Amino acid sequence: MLSRAAAVRFLQQSTFGGSVADVAHLQTIGIDAWLDEQFAMPQTASHLARSLVATPKSEPQRSFWQGYITDPDQLRKRWAYALSQIFVVSTREVGRSRVAAFADLLEQHCFGTYRELIEHITYSQAMALYLTYDGNRRAGAYRNNVPDENYAREIMQLFSIGLWELEPDGTRRLGLNGEPIPTY
Repeated sequence: MLSRAAAVRFLQQSTFGGSVADVAHLQTIGIDAWLDEQFAMPQTASHLARSLVATPKSEPQRSFWQGYITDPDQLRKRWAYALSQIFVVSTREVGRSRVAAFADLLEQHCFGTYRELIEHITYSQAMALYLTYDGNRRAGAYRNNVPDENYAREIMQLFSIGLWELEPDGTRRLGLNGEPIPTY
């Protein structure tokens, strides 16, 4: 049986904190069964729906934290929160309802594959506005047009391979001048 200390530590790492009942439940069923429960649990509430009933001046963060603290799909909330620290959008650029819809998107697809997640993020209105590719036009010499490569750079640098080329041991690969080699 899982010790109380181990159960508390696990819940601190995989949720936004467990109650006494959550700790006891985890101790009773074990980590594998708890993970199975969490993976099988559907998304319990929509941030967009919550934010639409909130006062007009309230920010989506209020809805996010309400769900993070109270909703039972804690592993989903914690994983989506971690993804939101990488796949960032802002209410300043895209608006409150789009940020809430984006948070819902992260929760809906956080347990899927990276490819599926990137596809849904790419087609989200929030990301299209935030990374300025909404209405982007392909390059054309006859139009004297250069496409906005902001999103492509973000996919390469922040969403996947990182800012710097790496050696097999994870250290930065250095160029002839001794400086780190950027990936983009």
